[in-house]
Amino acid sequence: MFHTSIQKATKYSISTLAIATLLLQSTPVHAISVSEATTTARSFFTSIFSEVKAKDANTFPVAEDKPVKKTMTVRLSFYSSDPNQTDNTPCIPADGSDLCIMAQEGLTDAIAANFLPLGTQVRFKDIVIDGVMFPEKIFTVRDRMNTRYNGTRYVDVYIAVLGEDGKVDAKASRARAKELGVKHVEMEVF
Repeated sequence: MFHTSIQKATKYSISTLAIATLLLQSTPVHAISVSEATTTARSFFTSIFSEVKAKDANTFPVAEDKPVKKTMTVRLSFYSSDPNQTDNTPCIPADGSDLCIMAQEGLTDAIAANFLPLGTQVRFKDIVIDGVMFPEKIFTVRDRMNTRYNGTRYVDVYIAVLGEDGKVDAKASRARAKELGVKHVEMEVF
């Protein structure tokens, strides 16, 4: 009876409290206390989530695992956290994340595009920059471009150069963005 109750609860993502209630309802009177039911439900969830975390850690998705929804040619350029290229919060893109902190942590996956929803993931084909093959890297739309780019297939990739202090060097980042220039490339949208 207990096992059936647990199966029903997990099928519908029911909480620990609900599992404890099911245990109490499916067990003869005085056979299990509320405390015991709650403890049993908590241990059940702990074991399930431990298994899921272990499985997820071993099966981290790679780009090839995601189905490509569409492929298109885009104009690709680069931008930085230079206040001259952004608004008055140069590290904060439209999705509210902090690009400077992300860059310090080695996470540089941000792009700006007005024609794709925020959060959309993309991959660029046939580009190698600083030894990184873009076809192996997934980027996320985190920012928007100036409104003059509405209706166009322009994409800006965020570039961050870290200074000796480990923080984003806006001047060096802007120089690097200019150096990388503009390219027309194939982009896959997931």
